[in-house]
Amino acid sequence: MTSTVNRAGPRLLLWAAPDDIAEKDLREELAALLRAAPEDGGLAAVADTWPPAAGEGPVRGALVAAGRDEALAALGGTGPGLYAPRHPDAARPVTLLLAGQGAQQPGMASGLYGVEPAFTEAMDAYFEVHGGDGASLRDTWLAARPGPGLDDIALAQPLLFAVGHAVGRMLLGWGVRPGALLGHSVGEVAAATLAGVFRLDEAARVMAERIEQLGATPPGGMLAVAASADQVRPYVSGPLAIGAVNGPRQSMLAGPDPELLLAERALRRDGFTVRRARATTAFHSPAVADAAALAEPTLRRIGPRAPALRIVSAYTAGELGAEQARSARFWAMQPAEPVLFGPALDALLGSGDQLLIDGGPAQSLAAIARRHRAVTEGGSSVGALLPARRKGGGDDVRAALSGAARLWSEGQALDPAAVHHLG
Repeated sequence: MTSTVNRAGPRLLLWAAPDDIAEKDLREELAALLRAAPEDGGLAAVADTWPPAAGEGPVRGALVAAGRDEALAALGGTGPGLYAPRHPDAARPVTLLLAGQGAQQPGMASGLYGVEPAFTEAMDAYFEVHGGDGASLRDTWLAARPGPGLDDIALAQPLLFAVGHAVGRMLLGWGVRPGALLGHSVGEVAAATLAGVFRLDEAARVMAERIEQLGATPPGGMLAVAASADQVRPYVSGPLAIGAVNGPRQSMLAGPDPELLLAERALRRDGFTVRRARATTAFHSPAVADAAALAEPTLRRIGPRAPALRIVSAYTAGELGAEQARSARFWAMQPAEPVLFGPALDALLGSGDQLLIDGGPAQSLAAIARRHRAVTEGGSSVGALLPARRKGGGDDVRAALSGAARLWSEGQALDPAAVHHLG
C-alpha cells in the first residue's frame, strides 16, 4: 500500500538551539506565529512553513497538537503536548519494549497504515508471507471490530507479531537504533526478527506452525494476579503453572480452563485481586509443552542466527547470547516456558539508566515499567509509540508523533525528515 502524508490530524513541530535562552526564543517565535494565525487551520498553516527541525544545537524542544489553541496552551504551560529539553551528559540508551498476548486491541496501530512508510511496508511484507490468508488477516485488522475473536490465537498472535515488528521498523526508519530490545512472549519473536535472528519469512513460518500446533490444544488461558510469585505458588497444581512474572506483585497463572477456574475461585476467596487475561490458549504452561516442541524440526532447518541488536530475553532474564539465539529448542519451547519480564526489566535497568519505549498496543509494558523503582526515582523514563486507549486511527498517529517528540527532546538520533510526513 502506498503511504500518504498526514495533514488533517495532529502535527509535530521540532526545534533545536545552542542554549536555553535561544531555545526559549524559538518557542516564543512559534507562539507568535500561532497567535497571528487563524483559529481554524492556523496550526496547519504554521506547521506547513515550519522547517522539519527549526534551528541547530543540542537543546531541543518539540510540540504535538491538533489545533492552534491546543498548541498555544501547550506552549503556555496550561496544556499537554510540549516536550521540554532534557540536559543529560549523553542521551540515555533506548530500549524498545514489544508486547505479547493480552495487549491486543481492535485495529491496533492501523491508523499508521498507509501513513507511515516503514510501518506500512513492514505490515504489507508480513501479510505477503503470513502462513494463512494474509489478505483476510489484513482486512480483519483494518475492520477494527471488537469482540472475543481477536483474543483467539489465530488472530492475536500474528497481529501482535506483525505490529510489533512494524513499529520496530518504523523506529529504525526514523534513524533511532535501540540499544536493546525486550519482548514479552510473542514480542520476543518480533524482537528477534528485528535483530536478524530470523528473516521475516522465517518468523512467519514459525508463527504459522505455532498457531496451528497450539491452536489444537484444549481451551485454556491466563490469570493475572496482584501477588508475588511466591504468594501464587500454593495455588499451582497439576497442569497449572506460574506463566509470567511481570513485577514484584504482578504474576500470571496459566493452564487449562477447568483447573484455572478452580484456582481463580480459590484466589478470590483468599482476597487476591485477579483478572482473566485476553487469551484462549494456556500459554506458558505445561499444557502446551508437547505442542510447542513440534516446532523444533522447522526451527532447526531455519537455523536461527546470532542477534545483530542486543536482546534482553524475558525467558532467561538476561542478555540473549549467540549460542542461545541459535538454539532451535530455545525458540520452540518459548510458548510453554514462563515469561520473566519483571526480572528481565530488573537486569536491564540495573545496567544503567534507560529510555524505555513501548512499541506495543495498549501501553501494557509501559504500565509495568512505570512502576519500576528505576523509573519512579527518575533515572530511567518511559515513553510509547502507540496509544494506551485507542478510539480511532488519529490516536495512533498522535501517539507515534508524541513518541517521536519524546525521542527528539531527549537528544536521540531522530531524523526530522523521516517523521515530518506523519504530521
